[in-house]
Amino acid sequence: VYKRQLLEVFEHLGFSAVARYEKDREMWVFGGVEVVLDHTPMGDFVEVEGSPESLESTAISLGLDPDKAVRGSYLSLWSEYRTSHHGKDLPDDMVFPE
Repeated sequence: VYKRQLLEVFEHLGFSAVARYEKDREMWVFGGVEVVLDHTPMGDFVEVEGSPESLESTAISLGLDPDKAVRGSYLSLWSEYRTSHHGKDLPDDMVFPE
């Protein structure tokens, strides 16, 4: 409900949406490094955020392989996902089904 009202306010102010994406985020701190889990319409992602020298060791401590890290914005990843799943009826924007 609030999302629609906020969109109406932005439109009334002259803004128009060019792209939208949604995610549910959980955040933790592990050894001084922020670890976040994003649940998106295309799957779950883990982000490890901290000083450059701590990222690889933290990822390995969590059982993640830094060499398999996915790089890119959610908008670019969504575009690639839509292309690779062309048989599905996916929306232009990365949003959860209502």
